[in-house]
Amino acid sequence: VLIDGAFTGRVVDHTGTPLKGKQVVVKQGDKEIARVSTNEKGVFTVPKVRPGNYVAQADNTVGNFRVWNEQVAPETAK
Repeated sequence: VLIDGAFTGRVVDHTGTPLKGKQVVVKQGDKEIARVSTNEKGVFTVPKVRPGNYVAQADNTVGNFRVWNEQVAPETAK
């Protein structure tokens, strides 16, 4: 999710339980843009992210994300 230029997500285990203190690495292409930890609710935030394609990884779990700002997001993403 991109809110006010911040990429925010949540890390959970296979049962949906939030994972506190997990390190999340966010990359754009081969460039690491952030390394952050989850809070007590499993939430992480990377501030000042520009629209584009990103990869977020926590342990062995990797996700690909495309983020937009409100002005250019497709209607289905709003």
